[in-house]
Amino acid sequence: MAAPLRQVEGFFVSQSINLNYLASLKKFSDQVGGHGELLSMDEEDSIIVKPCNGIERDFYENSIAHPGFARWMPKYYGTLRLHDSQPPLLDQQLDVNNNIISCDIKPQTTKENIVTHNTDVNDAEEAICIENVLGKFKKPCVMDLKLGTQLWGEDADERKRQKLILKAEKTTSSSMGIRITACRVYRKSSNNYTYYSRDYCRNLTPNTIMKCFADFFMAEISLSQRQLVINRFIEDLTSFSEALENQDVRLHGTSILFVYEGDPNAFTEALNKEEETQDDQKSNKLTSDEDYVEDEDVEDTDYDSDIDEDDDVEFKVTELKIIDFAHSYFRDGVGKDEGCLLGVNNAIRCLKQVLNEMTN
Repeated sequence: MAAPLRQVEGFFVSQSINLNYLASLKKFSDQVGGHGELLSMDEEDSIIVKPCNGIERDFYENSIAHPGFARWMPKYYGTLRLHDSQPPLLDQQLDVNNNIISCDIKPQTTKENIVTHNTDVNDAEEAICIENVLGKFKKPCVMDLKLGTQLWGEDADERKRQKLILKAEKTTSSSMGIRITACRVYRKSSNNYTYYSRDYCRNLTPNTIMKCFADFFMAEISLSQRQLVINRFIEDLTSFSEALENQDVRLHGTSILFVYEGDPNAFTEALNKEEETQDDQKSNKLTSDEDYVEDEDVEDTDYDSDIDEDDDVEFKVTELKIIDFAHSYFRDGVGKDEGCLLGVNNAIRCLKQVLNEMTN
């Protein structure tokens, strides 16, 4: 499992990023949406390597100053520099503990494989290393929901702007602030996924998008489990909306990634693990509180400050993350992103309607 992001002399690094991982780069087979090909770095597929431009790299690094927003992003472990020419060796910088701060990778391993002809950053000189959000699911059901009414960023030329404005007007982006770009649902009975193609999703309208939302929750789990999944997504979106309300940010071309466990047995197991973990945490807290009361001279300590609870979770029931920041930025004074807030609120409305119809 990848170590959490930490800072050493101005660099963001992870103890888990090492030369053995670089030698084992492979195509990431679970990719659902997006334009460019992704790679996974380690044997557990816990780290994704994604080509990026400077805007996306800066967004991840600047997000540390915005923890209320950053909690909705995949964990960020640092960057890998890419080269067109063959370096004689892997050029690595190490800190005092021999952890890699940055490294240059051989082009036959990365540049030719990571940067593909259809990627949005085909002139990329580096790649970000981020958490694989699907890594804690056995059969992840996934929906990629493009967020916002403005799809183009400040770096787009006039031709690109007009193209993306037209795309927004022809889809649900302009009117609703959301557009389903890709979707897949696991079917236990056939042990296969049902995929909803980009063409199908692109042709959805405000009148037909509800059916795709409803179909996304048709994995062969129980009705109560489906309701639990939807309720969690509503809670997450509501919390994310509150973070957006207080954030000076622009999210152009960003997506919300919805993930839930589609295998009935894995779902039940993950839910049971959650309950066990919650019981253990309550028990540990009570014990800690009792110990603190018994010894009033003990220094007040945040017992959870160095613990990342997600790293200890073997399975997950649901996950919601905000992804794709190639045209996004934090900037004081720009205010909240109204187009994205419209999209989040419409997503909540759609989920509530699905839940209401499912209940009735």
